[in-house]
Amino acid sequence: MPVAQSALIDLATRYSKAWGDRDVDAILTLHADDSTFQVHGIDSRSNGKKEIRAALEAFFNTWARTRFEGRARIVGEDHWVLEYVLHATLTGPLHVGTQTIAGAGQEVSFEGVDIVRVSNGRVASKDSYIDAVAVLAQLG
Repeated sequence: MPVAQSALIDLATRYSKAWGDRDVDAILTLHADDSTFQVHGIDSRSNGKKEIRAALEAFFNTWARTRFEGRARIVGEDHWVLEYVLHATLTGPLHVGTQTIAGAGQEVSFEGVDIVRVSNGRVASKDSYIDAVAVLAQLG
């Protein structure tokens, strides 16, 4: 395995662990200063570490006891793609478009795909695509 790909796999592994640990500081350490984070389908885009920190803190405050079940990881030259199922408990308000759903301990599971692009050994962007229809169906 080429050294560059080995380093990318190491970064992907550390990044997944930080998400699994719900460790905002560890996640941000792996991001470039000018990185972006977008959850497609819910009109959420964050630019730079300050905005990403706010988005991550909101995510972890909204969803308690998150557990990511990895299904597949594909590593390219300067990116990786992760397919997963997220199991989580809604404990805070969830804003989807003009709708707000109160968090009352509802447990949900939904599929997602992340595309993570890397530049100079840091996460340059993370684009998350989630099955929002499945989330809404489970929340009623």
